[in-house]
Amino acid sequence: MNKSNYRKKLGIALSACLCTMLFAACSSGSGGQAPTGSPAASSNTPQASAAPDSGGGTGDYIADQKKKWHIGDNISFDWYINLNANFSKWDNYEYFKDITEITGVKPNVNFPTGTPSEKLNLMLATGELPDMITLEQTDPTVEKLIKEGLVYSHDELIEKFAPEFKKEIPNDVYKLISSDVDGKLYGLPSYYYTNLMGAYTYMVRQDIYKELGSPDMSTPDNLAKALKLFKEKFPTMEGQPSIPMAFANLGEDQLTTNVVEGSFGIRQYYVGDNGIVSNKYKDPQYAEYVKYMNRLYKDGLIDKELFIKKSEQLQKDFATRVFVVPGRYWDTSAATQSLTKQFGEEKTYFYAMDPMKAVPRVEYPGESRMGWTITLITKKAKNPEALIKFIRYMWNRDGNLLMNYGKEGVDYKLADEKSVLRTLPEEKLNEYRIKKGILQLSFFKYDWLKEVFPDTPETKKQMEMYALIDKSAKDWTAITYKMEPDPTTAEGTVTTRIKEIAKTAMPRIILADSEEKAVSLYQEMLANMEKSGLKQLEDYYSKQYKKNVEKFGAEYALK
Repeated sequence: MNKSNYRKKLGIALSACLCTMLFAACSSGSGGQAPTGSPAASSNTPQASAAPDSGGGTGDYIADQKKKWHIGDNISFDWYINLNANFSKWDNYEYFKDITEITGVKPNVNFPTGTPSEKLNLMLATGELPDMITLEQTDPTVEKLIKEGLVYSHDELIEKFAPEFKKEIPNDVYKLISSDVDGKLYGLPSYYYTNLMGAYTYMVRQDIYKELGSPDMSTPDNLAKALKLFKEKFPTMEGQPSIPMAFANLGEDQLTTNVVEGSFGIRQYYVGDNGIVSNKYKDPQYAEYVKYMNRLYKDGLIDKELFIKKSEQLQKDFATRVFVVPGRYWDTSAATQSLTKQFGEEKTYFYAMDPMKAVPRVEYPGESRMGWTITLITKKAKNPEALIKFIRYMWNRDGNLLMNYGKEGVDYKLADEKSVLRTLPEEKLNEYRIKKGILQLSFFKYDWLKEVFPDTPETKKQMEMYALIDKSAKDWTAITYKMEPDPTTAEGTVTTRIKEIAKTAMPRIILADSEEKAVSLYQEMLANMEKSGLKQLEDYYSKQYKKNVEKFGAEYALK
């Protein structure tokens, strides 16, 4: 799974731990794709918990919660989560045991041991579905399960077993998450945010930036000049050739070169004036982007191994010999930690800058309005009444607080009626996730309360950076929701061919020995895409984009 997942402004206390705490994915884009920052889960697994902390597993809290949320006794069901993650037994997490005591429910949670799609396809082929299943919003299997009548709608279960639940689900969730198949709500999202938040930016190493005289990097030429100045002043760093600009790895052979594409006004899809939607390579600005990247390569200003370097080596480079990293703000968090330990917080760290602008309109995808995952109740469920009531608890404020923040007075405090402040020490956060289960299964996470952070200079600096990043964020739901065809369809086959063409051609284009050669190879790539059925995809993209604008509203149309 890709955690471009899916980000929440977790502040200083959480930013360094994101990559080990959440199941989020690191993909680009929005509109239901995995949260941009929802990084792979930690490999650590918990042992049986010790006695609860003060205010913990017994006493008034459990008694009060049980009165509100108890469903029955000794209820168990199979819950399959179609994502790769390390997870121990339910009972090995302290607060999960509390959930069982509160609700009377103990899920048997299972994750795939291999490729998620293989496990899921086997379940579908044999008809051996679990009681409840969690998938990414964008997984085509969601629609397949609905069309084949294999899952209950929440509407029917809520009406029959929990009518009070309906008014607890916000109207915009009904509007955005209800199925295109029949307009019914089949599941609730995780990491569903009402406020648009950005992730993509240019991260710059600050100590070096200051030594270079804080050069202007707001235009293509000025950025290139600053990179060249860095190369001249720091030809080597820690015994290795320096790298003026390097890119992070998004997974699945994708790099954060999309940040530079964005600086040229290029989006994930190109919407022409005639309403025809094509892939980004048809954007008239793409040739200019190609020329610029090729120029940086020939001048030795970008990593010459950008297309072959693995994430582990990239992280080492970021921490030792890289000046600028276009990517998501968390891509340099490990490097910032390393540099801070080595040189001290005030001397060096990566920080966001305003994006370089080759055109007036520069934007990047904000966090998805669709959230990350969706959880469905299958018609194999032995006790659908208990499941919809369990989901109600997990979605509600009480369940959300326990699953994602812990217990009041122990792990967090309420700053006011609408705000929550974590009180966990930063260095204990991952330990508490492993022991207590905080943020371990955040598949119903919803912002009932606004998270606030300690009023410190460090936090203020982080929040200022987030505000800077958010300025360039745009809601791309209309050009990402269901824009990727089902791989089993004819359009899906064409998509696979065109992705392979781009995967092969783009390294040759960027690393060409002349601008003329780069442009020629780019034009050759476009011709090959046309031959492989791009027109068929454009018909699909255009129809889906029109549907998306109708579904979400005219305000989601791209200007």
